[in-house]
Amino acid sequence: MMKKAKKTYWLISWLRLCSFLVLLPMPISFSKKEARKPNILWITCEDMSPRLSAYGDSTVPTPNIDRLAREGVRYTNMFSVSGVCVPSRSAIITGMYPTSIGSHNMRTLYNTYVPDLPPYSVVTPPEVKCFSEYLRKEGYYCTNNEKTDYQFEPPISAWDESSKTAHWRNRKNGQPFFAIFNFTTTHESQVWARKNEPLLFDPEKIKVPSFYPDNEIIRKDLTTFYNNIAFMDTQVGNVLKQLEEDGLLDNTYLFLQ
Repeated sequence: MMKKAKKTYWLISWLRLCSFLVLLPMPISFSKKEARKPNILWITCEDMSPRLSAYGDSTVPTPNIDRLAREGVRYTNMFSVSGVCVPSRSAIITGMYPTSIGSHNMRTLYNTYVPDLPPYSVVTPPEVKCFSEYLRKEGYYCTNNEKTDYQFEPPISAWDESSKTAHWRNRKNGQPFFAIFNFTTTHESQVWARKNEPLLFDPEKIKVPSFYPDNEIIRKDLTTFYNNIAFMDTQVGNVLKQLEEDGLLDNTYLFLQ
C-alpha cells in the first residue's frame, strides 16, 4: 500500500478507474479526529485520448496538469470496462461491471439512439451503492459538480450536494470532504459548440493522426480541440488555487481522470 507524501497527486488517464478507494483510510466514527482524515478531490475531463504532454503530446501547454504529473503518479496502463462513456460512468460510481448491474446498454436514461424506445432508469441490485454513500457514512462531505449520467437516477443518499454550485467550501468546519468537479470542456460536442472561438494555435502545425484525412476541416476541428484542452487546464489550475487558498493541499488526495 502506498503511503501519502506531503503533497500527493494522482494523474489518471482518460480511461476509467475506481479501485483507488482501497488506498484511503476509513475511520469508523465521526469524531474529533475527522480533521486528520484525508480530503479527496477528483477532477474529471472527457474524450481526451493521450493528448497531454504528460502522455507525449506537447502540442498545447498544460502547466497545471504537468504539475500533477511532475509531483504525483502518472498511470500509463489503464483499462476500461466499456468502450462508451455512460456504462463506464456507472462502473465508476458503483465499482461494478455494467454487465452485472444492467447498465451496459448506452443511454438508457436519456435515450436518443433507438426510435420508439422510451428512456428508462436502470434499477441496480439493492446491495449496489454509489461509493460516495460509503464516504458519507464515514463522515465525509460529498459533493458533485455537476454531471451524473450514471444510467440511473442517483439516489438522494449519494451526495450532500450535486449542482453547479457544489463545493467543499459548503461543508461544516473541519469536516473531511470528497469533491468531484466534472469539466466537460473537452467533450467531443464542444468541438462544434466552440467552433467560432479564436484559435490559439496554428492549424497548419497540428499533427493529424493517420486515421484522419488531412484536410482543412480536420485541422480546424483538431485545433479547436486543443483550444479546449488549454481551457480545461486553466480550470484545473483554478481548483488547485482554491485548494491552496484554503490551506488544504497538504491533506488532500487529488485525482485527475
